[in-house]
Amino acid sequence: MAEGNEDDRLSKLPDDLLLNIVERLDIADASRTTILSRRWKDVPARLSKVIIRAGSFESKHTMSKLTKDDIVRSNTTILDATRSILERRAGSLYTIQLLCMQFYLGDESIFIGQTVANSIATQKVASVDFTILTKVRRNCTKDELLTNGRQFMSFFDSCPNTFGCLARLTLENLRLGESAFPKIFSICKQLEFLFLHNCDMGIQSLLEVEHLQLSELVIASGCFKRVHLGTKAHNSEI
Repeated sequence: MAEGNEDDRLSKLPDDLLLNIVERLDIADASRTTILSRRWKDVPARLSKVIIRAGSFESKHTMSKLTKDDIVRSNTTILDATRSILERRAGSLYTIQLLCMQFYLGDESIFIGQTVANSIATQKVASVDFTILTKVRRNCTKDELLTNGRQFMSFFDSCPNTFGCLARLTLENLRLGESAFPKIFSICKQLEFLFLHNCDMGIQSLLEVEHLQLSELVIASGCFKRVHLGTKAHNSEI
């Protein structure tokens, strides 16, 4: 830091270098830079990448032993961070090239989705990426899969405008009804990448994929007997 009233050297850097530095930070740290000076306060509003992940606000210990209260607290923190970052950009001429969100499936998911939808409607957002986590990460029971599936579709039905703008979507631990995937593919018209981990429509089910934009489909685990690709997507089973 320079002595006297002289600005610190970082604040003297050109705008593009400042943006490059902040974009390399975790979103929580990026938000904290706004208190450094008046100039730094405006930097997050010009970020081309906004990446908000659940892990940014949690310890590894917390993530390994999640409770319902942990999920509520995590999603609430993510919602507050999302609103803070995106609302600060209101009226900005700078395009968000990538809006990447990772959060837990829960009642708060709807508010996160609606906040993103409002930003898409009022700002320039080129690409949106959702990763939706579940409380139980491994060894889900049948009932947990079904419960997660119902909760996801409730979230999906509440935020069609958000899902309609997604370029990438990662889902886990869902058992969906027969009409769910056709609905997902019909609403998510911009979808280019879909990752399904332990997702299916029941044991020995058939997944029909009809989508013009989808170029990559990755399936890990799950109980699909067969996947029929009627698109340019390719299927990678892990």
